[in-house]
Amino acid sequence: MEENPFRMIDALPVAETPFDEAARQIVLDLEAALREMEVLSAELPETAFTDEEWAVIETVARDVEEAAERAEEGYVAVQYDSHAWHRIMESQERILQRIRSALGVMQRVHERQRAAESDSRLPQ
Repeated sequence: MEENPFRMIDALPVAETPFDEAARQIVLDLEAALREMEVLSAELPETAFTDEEWAVIETVARDVEEAAERAEEGYVAVQYDSHAWHRIMESQERILQRIRSALGVMQRVHERQRAAESDSRLPQ
């Protein structure tokens, strides 16, 4: 059986573009930030937050849900508009920054809670 000379194309390595790398990295960053948020959420009772802090967390949670819905719509749009990828990436970057902001709030609450627990253990 004779080999098809055009079959060699399948064996060529496919180089990733900087965009592919950036898209992969933003997904990894989002997943890591959401995991960290989940861990802190499990450790912190809602009562540990001030009303303002809790409002930030709730707002970011809503933003994440909305971003996920927009991303799904955006993936459909990519079929018709190649520039949609850039809008998706920009949106993902914005939501990552919002998550990191919420994480900062949660970390401060966690530190405050640990400090309060340490103070309560000191002899009076």
